[in-house]
Amino acid sequence: MGGTTFGSPSKVNSSIFRYNPKHLIMKNQIFYPLIASLTLWLAASTAHGVLIAKESFLDDGTTAGCYVNGQMTSGNNATVIVGNSGFSTENAWQNGTGSINVVGSSFSSTHLPSAALQGSMRVTSYANNAIARNSSRQLATTPTLSATYYMSGLISFSNGSLLNDGDYVCVGFQGNDLSYNETSYSSGISYGLSRLGGSTYLSVFAGDSIYNLLDVTGTESSVTYQVVIQLTVDSSGNDILTVGYADDSDESLVIALSGTSVETWSGASSLSYLTAQAVTTGTSTSSNVPTYFDEIYLGTALSDVTTFTSIPEASTYSWLVGVFVLAFVYRRFRR
Repeated sequence: MGGTTFGSPSKVNSSIFRYNPKHLIMKNQIFYPLIASLTLWLAASTAHGVLIAKESFLDDGTTAGCYVNGQMTSGNNATVIVGNSGFSTENAWQNGTGSINVVGSSFSSTHLPSAALQGSMRVTSYANNAIARNSSRQLATTPTLSATYYMSGLISFSNGSLLNDGDYVCVGFQGNDLSYNETSYSSGISYGLSRLGGSTYLSVFAGDSIYNLLDVTGTESSVTYQVVIQLTVDSSGNDILTVGYADDSDESLVIALSGTSVETWSGASSLSYLTAQAVTTGTSTSSNVPTYFDEIYLGTALSDVTTFTSIPEASTYSWLVGVFVLAFVYRRFRR
């Protein structure tokens, strides 16, 4: 009877592996399942994320239902849903304060995932008034544990050197529903400006720590940066922070903080409020210093919040590991 049989290894001519019953078992039980697993792995790792929330502070003076110049809780500003998404319609902006306002000034970046809208949030460091103020608004859904989150936002400022030591202004997602005269960055992730030791910094706030990204003390003319934050959290409390920033002329993010361990996820609600904060010592004799925040995004993939691709996602490493494993096993089969 013609044809190849298990008893006739000399007749086997395979370009994949030399005939051997042991190899055949390994191929059926390991090689093919590995290929299938890696295929699923790759498909999962390249899946699109979910845009959780977006806030553009739309204030164009014409669109019905958009923000109007003033405090977050004044007029119809408290419950605005035009120009943003992902926020609770029941839990509106809390804590009106003159240091945090919506204004018609607009800022943009070519690296935003969608076109910028007119309007922004102005957070003011007061020259002669020692204050701690915040305004916050709750998300429609609470982010879950064991995930990687991405946040981006624009910040525009000038004369940062007029801030006083101990002053800071920031905006971000955190878990504290603070009273109007409280401030905290023990949970969640925020970005903004801080002043320490006679220098003003573009900073990120997380886990009761301030991470200085760039010294902007000498900035006199208005400048706008996009800040991009990656936060990975898991059920074991291992929070990993990576941060990059860029101005509009940059072709890639400047990675100022990479793989830093933080303790910023304290519970299931640790990213559930968009919160703006201002802390000032009131010791300056200079003018009030406004800082503008705009186009704030929160999502589960880098592409949800920016067009930059410079912060490596964990899925990239997973895919590479899979390729190396497959190549190693394939090489062993050919022996």
